[in-house]
Amino acid sequence: MLLMFGLTVAVPAHAATEPPAPEIGGFTAEPVTHCVKRLGEGARTTCHTSFREAISVATDGRIPDAPEDARSFVKDPVYTARVNELGTERSQFGTSSASLIVSIEYQLTGHRGLTLTYTNPTPCTSSKSDVEFSDDLTGDGWDNKISAFQGYNGCYVNHFQLSGFGGESTGFRNGSGNLGWMDNRTTSLLWT
Repeated sequence: MLLMFGLTVAVPAHAATEPPAPEIGGFTAEPVTHCVKRLGEGARTTCHTSFREAISVATDGRIPDAPEDARSFVKDPVYTARVNELGTERSQFGTSSASLIVSIEYQLTGHRGLTLTYTNPTPCTSSKSDVEFSDDLTGDGWDNKISAFQGYNGCYVNHFQLSGFGGESTGFRNGSGNLGWMDNRTTSLLWT
């Protein structure tokens, strides 16, 4: 409540922390918060209003029941196992070219906030000396916005400060809830 010129005005609790959702055709749209970026041939990005929807899209509907909270997902060993089993099935049985999650990048430390889920048709190999995939974030809205990440399907990720894999880097790691000095400084990524 605010007292202004003798009048009491109610202020919604979320008004100071959340921007209003955009209006589309007279209706208020939900904010887009979770994106899925497919690597490799036919690379494309889609964005979704819920984390559950993003994970369902990232796994081609094979994990439709992910929690709405991205932090709960990364902390739950059952979901980690389910994501990694999809890659194991692909390796053992040569299943379809459906996408596999190779990492989830988080806007905030502690695996919170907006997410960018990377997928690829194949898991990473067991060799840690080769580069499997790469991405440059310049101009896509995620440049200098990653604070935490988690690798899946045998993938380790190296976060670089500059475009083209230059500048300082984290080194290849499987996950981190806090990128420390590289917090909000990632411009390009490599997976091995």
